Amino acid sequence: RRVQALEAMQAVRSVAASSMDLEELQRLIDAAREANVAADEVAAAEKTLAEVAARREKAAAVLTAAEAPANTELDLDVLEKAVTEAREAGVAKATVTPVAERLAKVGKERTKASDALSAAQAPGLSSLDVAELERAIDKAHAWVAQAIVASASANLREARRVQALEAMQAVRSVAAS
Repeated sequence: RRVQALEAMQAVRSVAASSMDLEELQRLIDAAREANVAADEVAAAEKTLAEVAARREKAAAVLTAAEAPANTELDLDVLEKAVTEAREAGVAKATVTPVAERLAKVGKERTKASDALSAAQAPGLSSLDVAELERAIDKAHAWVAQAIVASASANLREARRVQALEAMQAVRSVAAS
């Protein structure tokens, strides 16, 4: 019985933290104690249990903090690292999966919105499609950092000004001829 308890406890301790069943390890520690397994073996298992539990707790807290900001302010690199660490630490899939899905969605939408902003601003102020840039800015508000949106908005204002001046010059030119 003692040998079986020790082997079972060691087997659970030998798996990766991501797949370690902490409740099962606690149950096996209790069984090992009842079977009079050597105190140092039980202490080593308890240490493993405490370390893995602490790592999971820390990883879950980092994950929660990393995913807290609004989509526009979310640091995707930090969130990706937090998701990876949470998975490696064995944080529950029910906790990690929605965050990983949000990471993927925000990354995709941010790229689309940034690309639309870049494309809308590419032609230059005098030939810029104001309506297209307005649509791109509206979409970007939900996904892109506000500093980038502010810069695009400033370009939109300047494009409107330049295009209005060019239109007035064209009218003057026609009136003068």
